Amino acid sequence: TMSLPPGHRLPEFQTVYPTYDNYARSILSALASRFDDPVLVDVGANVGDTTLMALNSHESWQVVAVEGSPEFLDYLRRNTAEHQTRVTLVPAFVDCSSSSGLTYSSNGSTGGFSPDRYSTNTTPVVSVEQIWPAVGGFTVWKSDTDGLDLPIALENWQVLGKADVLWLEWDIALTRGGESLSEQLCEQLRCDGWS
Repeated sequence: TMSLPPGHRLPEFQTVYPTYDNYARSILSALASRFDDPVLVDVGANVGDTTLMALNSHESWQVVAVEGSPEFLDYLRRNTAEHQTRVTLVPAFVDCSSSSGLTYSSNGSTGGFSPDRYSTNTTPVVSVEQIWPAVGGFTVWKSDTDGLDLPIALENWQVLGKADVLWLEWDIALTRGGESLSEQLCEQLRCDGWS
């Protein structure tokens, strides 16, 4: 059970696409049994659906939930309150040069970044380099930022390449930098021996 903002479409997505996020439960459970003291960094945590899935899949998960939207952060706090000892909330967006000149906006279910020459984005940012030592490294880097997942991964490869699992959710139509970034990331993964 989760609290959702009015109009949040998670229940609709789960109804229309029955495997929408349910596939994650078995993956997270399997990963928890494979690694000692697993840590999930959930970037773009939204209201905490993936965070809760990890916490409920296995008692060993620790989660760092990164969310910059004040609206979603409030729901994330409420939804994870009973797991306070296993969750660290980071009220920020992950810093990325591709986000320069962009402003975040929410539509009630998700958010995104778009050019806005009249607005300044005052939401705090955190670097991947700040997250890594703060949690002593991480097992899984899960990113769902609706447009910046690939730029963040490529710009921070020196750190993210140390994770055991990269879990990137992206829609190529929303990706800042376009289709070539997915090719660049695939090439980087190949060069570093990822399978």
